[in-house]
Amino acid sequence: PCVFSFVSGLERNLNKPKVLLSKLKPYLTNNRGWDAVDDNGKNGFVPTMGIGSKFTLELKQLKEPVNILTFMVMTSYGAKWESSKIRVEAFFRKKGGSDKEYEKLAKPMEISGEHNKQTSETYVHEMQLTGGESEKGTAVAAVGGDLKVDVELIGGSTFKLMGMAFCHLTQINA
Repeated sequence: PCVFSFVSGLERNLNKPKVLLSKLKPYLTNNRGWDAVDDNGKNGFVPTMGIGSKFTLELKQLKEPVNILTFMVMTSYGAKWESSKIRVEAFFRKKGGSDKEYEKLAKPMEISGEHNKQTSETYVHEMQLTGGESEKGTAVAAVGGDLKVDVELIGGSTFKLMGMAFCHLTQINA
């Protein structure tokens, strides 16, 4: 099961920026320069202030454990997409912990938004969690705790998230 997800173009009504923002808003605790944008019929979450644009999603009091974060990324070509890259970081706080008690759940992950094909395609990138609590030998953000995910544009001038899913998979392929 997933505690949070959106996939532009596949979910009913998620084809409008306003609807995407309303889906993100309950979890968006910090947003410096990202917005929902529909260009060429492809709705997604994009940085609007260049390098340093950053947002934070926080899922408080998890009702299900989470052991994998999935990002659906529009990958494209040309000057607009040159050096396009984000850094993703995930943190966990045990139930009742203070703000200073967040621990890293995995090494930071960098995702490129450019390729040298003359087309735009969506690729899936997964961050398997390695910290947090253990459930049957698998690292998880545990039930009752808080999951925090930071995403920052660190390269290029644009990027496009077409979807995200924060889930618990019973079997993860390494």
